[in-house]
Amino acid sequence: MKEIMGNVNIKDLLVEICSKIIEGNNKPLDIKKFKKTGIRNHIYNEEGVQLRIGFELLNKLGLKGNIEFEKLYHNIKRGRKEKTDIYFFYDGLKIGIELKFKTWGLRKKDNSVDYNARKNKGYYYEWQGAWPNGRHDFYYDIHRLNNLIDKNIIDKGYQIFITNDKEYFKKVKDSKRSNSFLFSMNENRKIPQALPAPEWKNKNKEDLILNYAKGERIKWIHDTKGAINDLPKFSFVIIELKQKNKLL
Repeated sequence: MKEIMGNVNIKDLLVEICSKIIEGNNKPLDIKKFKKTGIRNHIYNEEGVQLRIGFELLNKLGLKGNIEFEKLYHNIKRGRKEKTDIYFFYDGLKIGIELKFKTWGLRKKDNSVDYNARKNKGYYYEWQGAWPNGRHDFYYDIHRLNNLIDKNIIDKGYQIFITNDKEYFKKVKDSKRSNSFLFSMNENRKIPQALPAPEWKNKNKEDLILNYAKGERIKWIHDTKGAINDLPKFSFVIIELKQKNKLL
């Protein structure tokens, strides 16, 4: 893998890396390669995506060890330890990445014919559901990165959300039952300056501060190449956080 020379736009590089990830996931399982090498062209979980992104950054940016996975820091306000998925130092900047990988896939209630047909194509993705929680996770990650910028732990942050579940692309309808509609992730939605605590959750029940991402729009990036036609395709969105009054 060739190292990139000169100034690099980190967001553009992350788009390139994530585009390759979803392209691989959207292709049928390469059975021939798998039988020969034991390596799949599919990534099935968040940990796998985290490592792929990290290794790509390590090699393409020539980080030479200036990268850390699951970086630990102390959240004094909440009285607990928290982790950042990927942290690296590049071109004088401390950069943090939070990642979410939400999948639509096989369920026990799927009929055996459908289940086996998908498995024969290497489709082992789990059905996760719980969309309100997933949407909140997206905004909560932005909130956490926002907090790290405030504390000068990082200079810039990126939230990456990868999914093949089309429910995340839809605008959530207003509801009197809870405020979950405020956490919609539909195309072209602007990231607000803040969001209230989720009314339906017991954990992470706090107001979210998102000011370093304020005005960023949710732009879903889809794989336009050939995919498994009868199965959901993976897409992703990347939100960048930085202090607006700084040249970063």
